[in-house]
Amino acid sequence: MTKLKDAKPGDILRYRSRPRNKDEILCHNHVLFDGFRYFVARRGGHWRVCPCGWQPPSGWDGVHYARAAHVKWRHKVKKDPKIYERKWKKYLRRLPKVARQIFEQQRRAYQQAGRKGGQ
Repeated sequence: MTKLKDAKPGDILRYRSRPRNKDEILCHNHVLFDGFRYFVARRGGHWRVCPCGWQPPSGWDGVHYARAAHVKWRHKVKKDPKIYERKWKKYLRRLPKVARQIFEQQRRAYQQAGRKGGQ
């Protein structure tokens, strides 16, 4: 991680934190492939305003950003929601059998609680 004065546009500054000044933005990674992480980065670079609607537990209510690939992915999913399901199925086939079973149990629990599974 880099200090703000040494950071180039787009560099990650801190994880699991809130922006402290106007040169910092709240970002998250492409959740489907990398697991979920949010962080503060220097304004600029490859970050784009993210349309996914996520908000961190810290109470931040401003806009957040993601890599351009994630933003593009969200637009594709809005046009064709089955893309998301196909990607998850492909991803699950690569996991070991035990991990697939755990994931399916969690997905069923989320669905029974009234939430969408796999997101």
